[in-house]
Amino acid sequence: KKKTCVVQKSLMKRRASTRTASSAPAKKAKVIHILDDENDSNQIFTFSSRLIQADGAKPAKLVNWLQDEQVNVGADGLSFTSHGYQFGSTKASVGVCDKGLWYYEVTLNNTSARVGWASNTFKPANKSDSVGCDSESWGINGSQQKKYFNDSAKLKGDHSWSYSGSREVGETYGTRYWSAGTVVGCLLDLDTKEMSFTYNGESMGMAFNNIVIAAGGNLRPCISLYRGTTANVNFGPNFKYKPPGYHGLNTSITSAENDSLSALFKKYQTESESNASGSLSLNIMRSKGVMSLLTDLGVTNENDPHFFLLAWKMRPRSFCEIYEDEWNVMWALERAFTLPEMKKAVNRWIEEIKDSSCYSDFYNYTFDYLLLEKGSNATALTKEDSVNVWNVLNIGKKWALYPKWIKYWNTNSLKGVTRDTWKMLPRLIEKMGDDPTQYNEDDFWPVCCFQIEGTKKETKKQRNNKETTKQQQGKQRSKERQY
Repeated sequence: KKKTCVVQKSLMKRRASTRTASSAPAKKAKVIHILDDENDSNQIFTFSSRLIQADGAKPAKLVNWLQDEQVNVGADGLSFTSHGYQFGSTKASVGVCDKGLWYYEVTLNNTSARVGWASNTFKPANKSDSVGCDSESWGINGSQQKKYFNDSAKLKGDHSWSYSGSREVGETYGTRYWSAGTVVGCLLDLDTKEMSFTYNGESMGMAFNNIVIAAGGNLRPCISLYRGTTANVNFGPNFKYKPPGYHGLNTSITSAENDSLSALFKKYQTESESNASGSLSLNIMRSKGVMSLLTDLGVTNENDPHFFLLAWKMRPRSFCEIYEDEWNVMWALERAFTLPEMKKAVNRWIEEIKDSSCYSDFYNYTFDYLLLEKGSNATALTKEDSVNVWNVLNIGKKWALYPKWIKYWNTNSLKGVTRDTWKMLPRLIEKMGDDPTQYNEDDFWPVCCFQIEGTKKETKKQRNNKETTKQQQGKQRSKERQY
């Protein structure tokens, strides 16, 4: 077999060596397989997990959960029209929680619409209130170029949060007015707790941050339409403007696809530790199975990022282990059910992280993933682990000063690398480039004081004094020329 990544293998072996026969068994994963039609030979399954939760057995669809008579959901569950003279709203039958990057698209035939996300418990006081009217929903409106969150309380009077009344509330957002045929992309980053939107694939920027999900709850796509407006919704996996790194919300697969995933999981699961450790009974793939999987996915040298890419996409609950529900959900979202399809998916991920924003999310997640090995009370990584992972992530190919950075960490007295320091590195590379004279200690203090040989460190006051001196010298030279 091809050589598995040395660094990744050492991490997995260390994980395996810390296990003992007396260790407490892991909590059994919650896996829900729901039959869509028992009489259908091509049965449809829907997977639920701690990351994504679905109501019912059918693929993700729109639901008229308020039972509003003016809302008409299409037979396919992916379109709806609002009739009447007030807003009508629908929510998706699937929600996301905890972590991950999530995305869906809405195509409009009219501009009288608000799109966004709402909690699974979102229920406005009036059926005509639209997404964004309270603290459990977030929405935007392209016809007015506004964004809304908890805005019903800002209205004057006691009329409902209607189309005309909502002109009084909301904050300015976006620079492009919607028109018939506009595709609105709705992005939810649960790692950074941010929401953003796109106009025909063009980013409109971050709309909301500090998103809070109630314990045990989830967020769902939510759309509100004014009279005569129709919207078509796409929950994936085939999008028109899919942003790098994001997943759709459709985890439904056929029984044949389910059988293929189950067979592959069992294959690598049996290559894990013995059944005495509880792997088979608890539906967990242990480190040895993960190592074998990585080899089959194409790991050939120590700089292959497959190990961390797999974790980034899967968001596992523990280090160097894969639960069956995590396995099923990720590959269902990727539409990869055979080993060749999985290898193609990994190649797509490698291309995805070439996008700067996507790479930033991937890079930051690696810290959190490595921290899983340390336990819930850990706040920093060892310098050895950090340097090893920076090597795997090919930081040296991106930055000419990388050898000096590594020397700094091999010689300083710091005990470890904190999350703030870890996240600071990409910003340091961006600020400095390959020119050490561009280093400004004040930009990174107190997170890290990176000492570069041959470069004199200056305080902010010293730099200001130097700039003042230059200006005074320039004025003096100007006077001399005039004289």
